[in-house]
Amino acid sequence: MIKNLIVLLMVITASGCTSVARVSNFESSSSKIDFAGLAKTHDSSSGAIWSWKGKNEYFIYVQNMAMSQLSSLLKKSVGSSGYSIVKSSEDGSAIIAEKGITLNEWGSVVGVYSSLKEGEFQIYIKVEITQDITGGWVENRAKRLGMHICSQTNLCRMPSK
Repeated sequence: MIKNLIVLLMVITASGCTSVARVSNFESSSSKIDFAGLAKTHDSSSGAIWSWKGKNEYFIYVQNMAMSQLSSLLKKSVGSSGYSIVKSSEDGSAIIAEKGITLNEWGSVVGVYSSLKEGEFQIYIKVEITQDITGGWVENRAKRLGMHICSQTNLCRMPSK
């Protein structure tokens, strides 16, 4: 009995976190992101029957402006959401940031990617969290960040529903 309890405690300790967010899990360039595929997935006006919004990603459109200006606005919004910028692509179209422990997670990493298409920017936001086996409440952290970006800039258009 005690032997089984010790083995169980070792397994629980060894497993630690059920998911681990790492900066290395994120693309360092927006050119590696399939914006056309994401636009179809997140925008029902493209002919899709339903619009899927994952628990850890979100897709918005932002008015056209200089990439440097957009990158600056995105970095400011990401920072004011409690994230610290870890790296940014040379052209500013990919921003990766992380945040430490909160009530529902041990930490999180966000990637914010932008691409100019037909006179506006497509913005793809992806969040991964580090969470232990106790779990937590379900929330779309990427959507929350996307809505924060939109409220900070007043330049957004949401995908059609």
